[in-house]
Amino acid sequence: MTTWTNPYAQHQHYADTPWAKPVAEGDTQEELFATLLDKLRGQLDLSPQELDDPSPAVEERVQQQCLALIEQHNRSAPQQDVPLLDGDPEALAKRAVDEVLGWGPLSAYMRDPEVEEIILNDYDHGFVLYAGGRKTTLHGFRSPSFARQFFNRKIEAGHGYPVNNKNPYQDAQLPDGSRLHVVIPPLTAGDLAVVIRRFRPVAADLDALVKLGTLTPALRAFLDAAATAHLTLVVAGGTGTGKTTFLQALSRSFPESDRVLTIEDTPELQLDFLPDWVSLRVRHAAEGVTEIGMGQLVRNALRMRPTRIILGEARGAEMVDIMVACNTGHDGTLFTVHANSVRETTERMTTMYRMGRDLAPEEVRKEIVTALDLIVHLKRSPSGRRYVSGVGEVRRVEGNTITVEMLFEAKGDDEEARFTGSYPACREKLERAVPGFDFARDVVQRETGYAKLETGSWNQESRIKNQGFATRHSPLATHTPNGGRR
Repeated sequence: MTTWTNPYAQHQHYADTPWAKPVAEGDTQEELFATLLDKLRGQLDLSPQELDDPSPAVEERVQQQCLALIEQHNRSAPQQDVPLLDGDPEALAKRAVDEVLGWGPLSAYMRDPEVEEIILNDYDHGFVLYAGGRKTTLHGFRSPSFARQFFNRKIEAGHGYPVNNKNPYQDAQLPDGSRLHVVIPPLTAGDLAVVIRRFRPVAADLDALVKLGTLTPALRAFLDAAATAHLTLVVAGGTGTGKTTFLQALSRSFPESDRVLTIEDTPELQLDFLPDWVSLRVRHAAEGVTEIGMGQLVRNALRMRPTRIILGEARGAEMVDIMVACNTGHDGTLFTVHANSVRETTERMTTMYRMGRDLAPEEVRKEIVTALDLIVHLKRSPSGRRYVSGVGEVRRVEGNTITVEMLFEAKGDDEEARFTGSYPACREKLERAVPGFDFARDVVQRETGYAKLETGSWNQESRIKNQGFATRHSPLATHTPNGGRR
């Protein structure tokens, strides 16, 4: 049986910290509280699991220990000429429990569902970012050595490698799905830098994204059909625009018969509602450990008989393996990239592809056009709202560029993307693959209020023209799909 040792044991002074230390004129209640915490830590006999994820019984036991210490101090304080601990003992004990168990001084923020990111610029100070864009300061840990030990314990619990001089940065997934990134010297000028990106299940599916104002009902119907029909799709956008959340919501449209493999740097996607799901994660290089990158995992995934592959984010040479997978029968692959617009996405993909294989740009573009169906671009407004700014269909190579037809596009900043009037070349494929889906009814009618008549003509011509649709894309004209590849 494994014997757990007190992780604070290396700090022997914790258990022996005297209450009766000389009290200078400037001593404060915070300094007395810090002494209380030191003595409490010296008494703890808990496993790492109990420290990181304490049960109610453990919290109650530690709280009782703390109350006994508070009573002991206040009883002996007058004789020892030290101040009393002011305040309600129950409240002090609860605060102490939050400090020593779970997330310590970050506990309140980790419990708050509105917190999006927790940032420490050094061990003792940082910021908290809330949904909606609000930003507040926070007070962190009291010593760099304790902060490093604290976060190393969190990293190891998330199956990462502890940070040290030979491994000065590390990613880890936390039990609630949040993402932890820690940097220490010499890569930072301070003692520590930490970012925790909270996992906030704000959108379980596409319907939830509609309620949040991320996309319109018409676009929701189109993307739901695209995911069900195994179209290959890339989600693009800047940092913090909600790309992973969007993938998570889109995955609810997958048929239950699909065998899905997810590949991520740090696991964030939670697809356990699917009966056949396997999660693979990148292994970073560390002392005595070789790296296993995303490209290697994509190649390995091809041997695992996936119906579709989802990649958390493509950053470089792994784009070669992604395109190989897409062009060898693995339709329905989804992945994310950083890009500033729908049309810039293909150029970013071309650049990443050439990081892994020195192929002429025109040949790379041909591979992309063959592999990719749709590009969804996300933005974040100054108010903090995340929304789809455009959806483009990859059509063909023309000269030195890839032609992308905008199917949905936002007219201005902070506006939802609307149907442009341009019919997708994949329309027939969607209607064949998804029973009951009708593009004219489920997309056009929802956006314009008008649907196709049985005769094949369209009613309310003037209304549709006034919506500003270009003549060549007007549903009033006889529609012939553009020359797509499928």
